[in-house]
Amino acid sequence: MEDFFPRDFHFSIFPTKNLSSHHETILEQIESIERKAFPKNEVMPIKDEITKKSNTMLIAYYYEEPNQKLNKRENNNITRKNLSRKQQANNNNIRESQKIKIAGYIIYSLLYSAHSLPITRIIKLCIHTSLRKKGLGTRLLEMCLGRTGVPEKSRAELHVDVQRKDAINLYRKVGFEIYGDLLENYYEIGRDAWFMVLVK
Repeated sequence: MEDFFPRDFHFSIFPTKNLSSHHETILEQIESIERKAFPKNEVMPIKDEITKKSNTMLIAYYYEEPNQKLNKRENNNITRKNLSRKQQANNNNIRESQKIKIAGYIIYSLLYSAHSLPITRIIKLCIHTSLRKKGLGTRLLEMCLGRTGVPEKSRAELHVDVQRKDAINLYRKVGFEIYGDLLENYYEIGRDAWFMVLVK
């Protein structure tokens, strides 16, 4: 686990003041990753999604030729409980002139109920195609769940295309299980979904 990522990754809620100079570049890259990863009917209007009060976006990014690097211990201290304070400080000190690259992102919402625990709903999780199968999706998902207090303070749920085997395996690795029957034609005719809930 020490050589978890091939680069020095940073994590941040987006949008944020610390990354304001990169705002448009980040949006453009996220929209590009989204278009390449999902069918046309599932591509989200990212600008609209991140302005919804109920939604939060967490991004993973790195800099080309970074002038500051996290050591292995600092990188492993990014737990599901919160974003590392040391890493936030490092983010603040990065030179604005550096070229930012988006590695992945997760969009989620926290839905409140008067009769049960709040629900953390995973809306979208996406990793750049060149950086998949390196643990980044797991890290983003666990950080999301940590921020919303799953499982102590909230429950978690999501829908996933039955054909996305890698995504299903990732969710199961974190503790999600399929709940209920197959949701036929959930995305479009011929494309079904599973409903998954966090059980651990």
